[in-house]
Amino acid sequence: MKTSYLIKDFDAMALPQAPSYEYACAICDFTNETHWQPLIEQICENNDLALSVVERVSSGENPTFLLHSASNQAFYIKFIAPNWLFQYHHEKEALNLCDGATLPIATPKLIAHGELNNWGYLITKGLEGQLLSDIYNELTDDEQQSIAGQLGRFCLQMHSIPMKKTSVLYKDWQKFIDEQYHNSYARRKRQGLRADFLADFIPYIAHTPYTAPDTTNLYLVHSDLHPGNLLVKRGDDGISLCGVIDFGDALVCNEPLFEVTQLAYL
Repeated sequence: MKTSYLIKDFDAMALPQAPSYEYACAICDFTNETHWQPLIEQICENNDLALSVVERVSSGENPTFLLHSASNQAFYIKFIAPNWLFQYHHEKEALNLCDGATLPIATPKLIAHGELNNWGYLITKGLEGQLLSDIYNELTDDEQQSIAGQLGRFCLQMHSIPMKKTSVLYKDWQKFIDEQYHNSYARRKRQGLRADFLADFIPYIAHTPYTAPDTTNLYLVHSDLHPGNLLVKRGDDGISLCGVIDFGDALVCNEPLFEVTQLAYL
């Protein structure tokens, strides 16, 4: 259970090095710009960035804050707790990979990054557009299909970025799937899946074995392409996809279809 009382004495200038899961969730869920402002100002000063704190961004699980420059240009700073520090390393590498590639849709430009008391932070330049999740239900079927097509072309280009097994993003796909099979029942039970569904769960996965593709090709997969991580804008030619954000769950594997299955699941 996520509880707000745990943050009563929270001080971002003394971030806990090894917070419990419950405490980390409370920090991520219930803190605001007032709690974090002194630390953010120090980080900006240490990185020679003349940025001021505006507000916490409501979307996303990690504490993320909108920053402004003197010219009113938007930047963002995201903090990742030690409990999920892999997201810091994954997003940092994925953003650098995308920045060095030719992609049809913009991705955030990484300005600065670092670790403090086992917490990671990332400062990125803001992208134009608004979240697709804010207007998705207002779009026509044709507009939704157009966005889907643009997203597909983006994925095709992103999956074409040359990758190696030495990347911090690399995941042994068959091992990953085997672990998912092994842990899936307990995870779904913990999440409260209905008893009648649970009764069929083990027989179902036992009859749906999976074998990783027989290929040495590796693909950079975002794996979290839901409307809350996509930016769009309207122009003379209609609505267009103009930004892809939040690469904390990015990975490298030999199964690019995971991009599609994750999207359908979400």
